[in-house]
Amino acid sequence: MNTDRHILCVVDRLFSRNVTITNPLAYTLLALDFDIWARAPSKEVQKAHLSHFSALLETSKFRRFNVKQRLSKYNLIRKLLFVLQTDIYSNDMIPQLVQIISIYMKHHFVADITIKPIVAYLAANLHEGVIYTIRLL
Repeated sequence: MNTDRHILCVVDRLFSRNVTITNPLAYTLLALDFDIWARAPSKEVQKAHLSHFSALLETSKFRRFNVKQRLSKYNLIRKLLFVLQTDIYSNDMIPQLVQIISIYMKHHFVADITIKPIVAYLAANLHEGVIYTIRLL
């Protein structure tokens, strides 16, 4: 087995049904450090980084394992909400961030991991007198 290929996560672009996290420590230090990815010079790199979450959560045949055994332990929702709150990504990346949050909610709607952080984020960031439109997926 070639360890260079498996350092971060197995990503088979032609057959994305096999995407999973194989090295949790490296994944935590690299893939979940959104500050690194927000500083990437190319928007395409940022989009590819964010799209790998969709592959982990939706298209992978290991999606249940990815959500319950890996991503739930990393506080992904809290990290994504922090990214939204701090504006480290440009405004054109916000729809993709929101999409990842909604995908995660669809697959792992749990009080402590998903619901409470989102309610807290909304309570802190919704302001009186502003009209909001909520689109359900």
